[in-house]
Amino acid sequence: MLYRSHHVFVRTEVSPPTHPILVISIPKNGTHLLRSILLSLPKTCSRLHLPSGIQGVNSCDALLAAGKSQLRNLKPGSVYSWHLPYFPEIASWLDEHEIKRFFIFRDPRDYTVSLCQFIMKNPPHPPPAPYFDFLNSLRNDSERLMHCIRGFTIGKATKTNLLSPDCLPDVNAMYRHFIGWRNDPNTCSVRYSDLASSQVPKSKNVQKNTFESMLRYLGVIDQPLSNEAFGELLETGTDPKKSPTFRLGKVGHWKQVYRPEHKEATDQIASELLLELGYL
Repeated sequence: MLYRSHHVFVRTEVSPPTHPILVISIPKNGTHLLRSILLSLPKTCSRLHLPSGIQGVNSCDALLAAGKSQLRNLKPGSVYSWHLPYFPEIASWLDEHEIKRFFIFRDPRDYTVSLCQFIMKNPPHPPPAPYFDFLNSLRNDSERLMHCIRGFTIGKATKTNLLSPDCLPDVNAMYRHFIGWRNDPNTCSVRYSDLASSQVPKSKNVQKNTFESMLRYLGVIDQPLSNEAFGELLETGTDPKKSPTFRLGKVGHWKQVYRPEHKEATDQIASELLLELGYL
């Protein structure tokens, strides 16, 4: 098993994790950013991304079976990722196996833009080709984005609220399956914009405080990070070149892409969600 090398200040101030780590996310919500940051810690190693709804694994029983099958022989510092909807049964199972977990989420409007553009630019990559074929059959990018907001089914599939290879739920339904992790007492919830706060006119204190909160949750620091250690983590952990699915990652990019009809549709479908997550 190969571990990453680290800079001197991180090695001095940050201890190696003593538990396996699971990154939980909604698709296109910053999975690889968070993974990369965690893999900047001493003696961490990248492990697999578990199957989920996009591979047709979307029920509690099927997801739990996938976890039991693939989260075996767990080692401290192993970093896994999973587009895992919230189920109390799965949370309890993860607790039993002492798996530290993070849940990352972003503005749902940015999710719709990122998802739509990602599908159109990466047809061979999951989400699978049927998503690309369907969206590509539409007249223009505005229609494609609207379908990512409202959801769609492919062929003769029955419309459901579950993500599957032939069904994309609307933005509200998609998020509702996952955001239970925000209230799970043993999960560290992270807002994407707080990790990427250097992209917006905020103090870097927000970013540094978020990093420190994550590290305290892991139990790998006992005092605030020095500016040098924080700089090393920031440099090695937020490099978009390390992510095979990183597209743009800008906070609030939806404001440059949404037309009035997209905003109206999102407000109709997900206004309570946006308010609940603090985006209204």
